[in-house]
Amino acid sequence: MSSRRRNPSPVADEQANDLLSSLPVKASGNRGRLIFLLLTASSAIMFDLCRDSRFFRNNHKVNSTAAKEVVSIRSKDGATLDRTKEIEGSAKEMATKRSKDASLKTVTLEHWTAKMNTRVSDHWTVKQTDENLEPSNIPVYLSHSNSSVAAIDYRFLASMWDRETAFDDLFLQAQKFPYYASSNTSSPSKAALQKSLNGRNITVIFHTSPKTASSTIRKACMDTQYDSCNLPRKPEGMTWPEGYRTPKRLVQLFEICPETRHFCVRYHPLTRNYTQFWDTRTFLHMFPFRNYNEWAVSALHQISFREGEEGCQKMEELLDECAPHKFELDFDKYSKTLLANFIVSMKRIRRIVSNGKVRDHHYILLHDYHDLHKILTWLSGKDFGVPSLPGTDQRINSVRPVESCKEEGRIMKKFHSCFSDKLSKLH
Repeated sequence: MSSRRRNPSPVADEQANDLLSSLPVKASGNRGRLIFLLLTASSAIMFDLCRDSRFFRNNHKVNSTAAKEVVSIRSKDGATLDRTKEIEGSAKEMATKRSKDASLKTVTLEHWTAKMNTRVSDHWTVKQTDENLEPSNIPVYLSHSNSSVAAIDYRFLASMWDRETAFDDLFLQAQKFPYYASSNTSSPSKAALQKSLNGRNITVIFHTSPKTASSTIRKACMDTQYDSCNLPRKPEGMTWPEGYRTPKRLVQLFEICPETRHFCVRYHPLTRNYTQFWDTRTFLHMFPFRNYNEWAVSALHQISFREGEEGCQKMEELLDECAPHKFELDFDKYSKTLLANFIVSMKRIRRIVSNGKVRDHHYILLHDYHDLHKILTWLSGKDFGVPSLPGTDQRINSVRPVESCKEEGRIMKKFHSCFSDKLSKLH
């Protein structure tokens, strides 16, 4: 307990003075007055401590967090405002925010699906891009299901990709702020992609993310490895193709499977080992898009479907420590996070080898995960020459009972509180 002296309240002081003035002369000698004053002051202090203790029990989490924030701000800015007032002000603001958060409606997959469908069908929300951002000089192509192509600088794309963004939002932004501009064609982005891919030996790398048709893509990648490279079939229950888990094994497959043109990977960066295959392969890196809120709810449904309410409880316990799930509900496995990490690795390779060679052998394509089969079908035409991949129309595990956790809303609030603020900072 702190030994810092506390001042009794003004009311207690007035009561003590009134009592002392009413005492008989014999009882109000110096010694008696001193003892009485000490007892009265102690009672007042205990009253204040009890009152503050009740406030502390009700608000200890809020005040503790606010105090840390104030200390952090003061150490950086050198502010000299009264510390107690700062803490109380911050605590009040945070308490108000938490009260508002508690009143939010439960977020369900159906809610977000309906919301996204409304936004896409009725209008496209155009967000203002930050013109002060330094461009990354890395174009990201966006492929629409209607065979349209747009391209935008990665940093501008990432700055506009938040929790509520739909794919059509990003596509419209890419048309409004195109990476390529030309008066010679009505679709300079599509022309640029055609020029980059057509007539070259394209190898497609699918950067898979949970809840974005990843089961379908992995199965298709396994089948094409069997057919084009004569790799032995895996035992029942092993659902990942060769090269999926480690970049080292993937590079080995580039060597031993020259006819294989589709590979599925999990969280792979761009490594320098790719450079030894630039003479024989040009790489198209495909990333799936799914709305963040919808993806998170779907990931929780998957946990509930597989593990039941026990899995839901384990997920909530993990989120109490802001820890991710080992499979689906993991911020680091969301497609924007995968893309951001890949961009970092690409920049690192550009510093090691010629930037022009990296740009000439690696292309990034973002697509709505629903439309993968349609997009691969028209990319395999004569204009682009991307090899087709049988099996992408199967939609494995797409029809399942909707299993919801009993405390789905509370679990999702915890997830967003732990991780979702980082989403807008990935650029």
